[in-house]
Amino acid sequence: MLNQARWLHVAFWTAFAVLCTLLLLTRFSHLGHRSLWADEIAPARIASVPAGDMTATLKTINQPVPPGFGAALRPAYWLAGDGEAALRTPVAMAGVLLALVLALGLARRQPYTGLLAGALIAVSPVLVAYSRELKQYIFGALTTALLLVLLPAAREKKRALYMLGAVGAIGCWLDYGAALPTAAVLLVLLVDAVRKRRDDVKHVLASGALCAASFALLFVFFLLEQTRLAGLYTYHHEAMARAPWSALAGFFVFITQWNGWPLLAVVAGIGVVRWLRRENGLTAAFALVSLALAVVVNSLKLYPFYGRLSLWAAPLFWMAVAAGWTWPLAEPQVKVWIKVALAAMLVTVVAAGAYPALNGTVAHPELQELEELRPVVQQLAKLSEEQPLETVWVYRGARWAWQWYSDKTPVHADQVIIDSRNDHSLAHLDEQFASLTDGSLWLIFSHYRNDCGPIVQHLLDRGGQARAKIERTGAQALLVEFSAPSP
Repeated sequence: MLNQARWLHVAFWTAFAVLCTLLLLTRFSHLGHRSLWADEIAPARIASVPAGDMTATLKTINQPVPPGFGAALRPAYWLAGDGEAALRTPVAMAGVLLALVLALGLARRQPYTGLLAGALIAVSPVLVAYSRELKQYIFGALTTALLLVLLPAAREKKRALYMLGAVGAIGCWLDYGAALPTAAVLLVLLVDAVRKRRDDVKHVLASGALCAASFALLFVFFLLEQTRLAGLYTYHHEAMARAPWSALAGFFVFITQWNGWPLLAVVAGIGVVRWLRRENGLTAAFALVSLALAVVVNSLKLYPFYGRLSLWAAPLFWMAVAAGWTWPLAEPQVKVWIKVALAAMLVTVVAAGAYPALNGTVAHPELQELEELRPVVQQLAKLSEEQPLETVWVYRGARWAWQWYSDKTPVHADQVIIDSRNDHSLAHLDEQFASLTDGSLWLIFSHYRNDCGPIVQHLLDRGGQARAKIERTGAQALLVEFSAPSP
């Protein structure tokens, strides 16, 4: 008969095997069902260009894609080609590692907390969605998870401290947002070393210098130019800079994707209190300093802390929730029926989250407003074979998507106009509209639904006798048949 320690050991590894299965199913199922959307095209282009052209391409795209993330995609492109599933595989693997790092990294110190955090991450709608999307944000979350696991050992061992610095230095090349938790964890370790008057101060400073040098190179050679092209500092939610603490509420809503986020925030708060009683409060300090630093940086308009750009903080949140939820389970004075009820609740929560993830119904919040680009271009290609288009008008933000899919499925047109302006002004369209002739067939293509309507309306409003027949071939493409007004 198994003793208690042996039974707990078997139970842990059984639960870990179930977690691994759940992660593989939620991350890799439906990986290639959705076509690449506009923001995913930039990383796909970086992965597909020759190695010598990668640096130049990084400096010309209007998306802040870290060079390390582009390099991480290249082996998948070389091995499996440019299919959607192949290109997203490295991201899905990072999504699996994110949960496993917490489950295994905390196996000795907090085994149940680590397992629960991994399970919550496995079924989190946002983390499932971004593990299936060709964007770098899940790598920022993975960096935070590694920092979280290494933090207690870094306080005692120099090797772990330099490993932590290396993780931070590499992580910011995979996701720019990883610089925030890296700065926070080093700040916490520095304060702890100074407070204890230990000789570790110089080692913390050396580790921090490594991270600072890494990010400085990244900022000078890539981030500065990319953010200028993308308008990152001016485009994203300037209202949040006027009320930076409102970003925290937005963060909880985004991470949980649930209207009951205040309850989870309270549970996370309980977890932070539990952390304060463990490991000299280093973990709690790391979480709180990270969020405080993000709010300060956002208020200074140095980095927009909102939505997907704050995904690096997700492991801190779900770890706090797991710590708060498992606290009663570890207390001997708590009655057995309460523990059973909490355990049943946890199983229900994980099962309820796993169902939509396994069925492919979990989607990126923005993707719910966007249609598929691949089938749209395929339908347009068939349409252009029957009646060649005179003009294809492509909004600047959609030009990479258009080029990516039209190269695979050519659309026949006399001319393709790439709108070079990154705004929604319509006055500059009159020059192109002045050359319209009776019977001109125009295609308006964009990756955002609200881009097409104003252009079409502007086309309709040009003359009293102007009329248009609009056929929707997808949310991004509107076909317009133009009849010139009578002289």
